[in-house]
Amino acid sequence: MAQMQNSQSVALQLEKVRDKLPLLYERDDILLTMIQQRGDVERVSSRNMRLPLQIRPGGKAGLANMDGGDLGRGSGTVYDVAQVTPVFFRHAVEITKLVEYASNAPEKAIENAAKREVKNAMAQFRAFLDKVMQTNGNGVLGTISSIASTTFTMAKPPGSVLVYYNQTIQVYDPTLTTNRGSCNVTAVDPFGSTITVDSVPAGTSANDVIVHDGLTGAQPVSLFGLLYHQSNATTGTWLNLNRATYPVELATPRVNGNNSTLTPAPYASRSTKYAKPSGQIKCRSLSHTRRSNRSISGSSSASRSRKSSRKVQAGARAISICSLPAKNRWPACRSNLQSMPTSRAWIFSTSRTGDAR
Repeated sequence: MAQMQNSQSVALQLEKVRDKLPLLYERDDILLTMIQQRGDVERVSSRNMRLPLQIRPGGKAGLANMDGGDLGRGSGTVYDVAQVTPVFFRHAVEITKLVEYASNAPEKAIENAAKREVKNAMAQFRAFLDKVMQTNGNGVLGTISSIASTTFTMAKPPGSVLVYYNQTIQVYDPTLTTNRGSCNVTAVDPFGSTITVDSVPAGTSANDVIVHDGLTGAQPVSLFGLLYHQSNATTGTWLNLNRATYPVELATPRVNGNNSTLTPAPYASRSTKYAKPSGQIKCRSLSHTRRSNRSISGSSSASRSRKSSRKVQAGARAISICSLPAKNRWPACRSNLQSMPTSRAWIFSTSRTGDAR
């Protein structure tokens, strides 16, 4: 009789199952987390929430004659109120009772499927809200540039990155007037900017837009995202405030890059435009030591002073080239021209965002 082979002992062998479940798809919620960590979150009812704003300055400044002169009339600060309306979102997950029974003990499964699905659902729900927060308030997740069978090629930006597998989406015409119908996403290629659906709604064509599920009617309204708030428009409304009434205060400064190579010039222009109307200047890191009062020219002369250190950390939130009083005499900022010591400290800071909005 021949020797016993492995095929005869397979029935005795144990099957090893790795108890790790790596995540193989994108599920980030960075922006949502940043907003929640800020702590400025309010509990509201179904009524609009009012947001008082100090929009314009008041007062009449000028030279005065203190020897009985007329001080003139004054004025006051301009206040107005923005309003936000609560909106509600849901994330539906469905499992059978057998799924729960078949995985409710360590002897049956490496994870309790019911409990893990609740955890997955909350994480995916947060990722969905994070994607919606990238939109301009109408729920548009992307624009269809071309159609091949059941595959949509999405225009950039944002391509297909705001859509996830198995999501139910709706197709609207470019004017957001006609709802062509809904479909389910069966594949997403964020690198090729394509979306594959189970069935294409009738009448779908290039330049149509896709929106998330639950929106109805013409001109749907969703969560107000970045593209809604970060706008340089001077018409329309922002949180029930007329942009034409406050064309500067409600507009976000922007520099058009014209699809050209990123250079320091538009970057600096954006920074200056941001600082002029807002006046907010915050530098994350600025250190210095005193140095001898001698002129410097270029980097070679500056490098000879080992006791001097002045740095500005890139990524500062406030953005400007500004002048602040200095207790000690600081040397002027390095430039191509000869610089002399000055009694004012020049602070340079930049924004981390390249496409200024």
